[in-house]
Amino acid sequence: MEFEIYGVYNANGGIAGEIKYFLGKITRSQHCELCDITNNLLLTKKLWRQFIDELSVPFTLLHLNEQPLDMAAYTEGKVPCIISKTNGQFSMMLDREELGNCKGNVRSFIELFNSKIGSIEE
Repeated sequence: MEFEIYGVYNANGGIAGEIKYFLGKITRSQHCELCDITNNLLLTKKLWRQFIDELSVPFTLLHLNEQPLDMAAYTEGKVPCIISKTNGQFSMMLDREELGNCKGNVRSFIELFNSKIGSIEE
């Protein structure tokens, strides 16, 4: 069985996208609950890196403009989110509200993620 996990940020990648998001965050005109979990203001959180390094399932983080077309169609209006792809089919694992409930805390995310991945693997 082919199984992958993707996190999709509510921001574009690249220098222009990062600058736009950074300015939007400062002015509170743009927000990404997944960004709050994975990053401090400029750097990836250490606990996040450890989580990804120890994960036994492929997990890829993507910005809006980095998604393949089929994924972008699935996630449109639903970002940020965590989705799984099993045998070519996308499924929502964690939505914006669930990510927001983590309040930027990696440990809270890991606990929630593990509860979701456990139900998928059963």
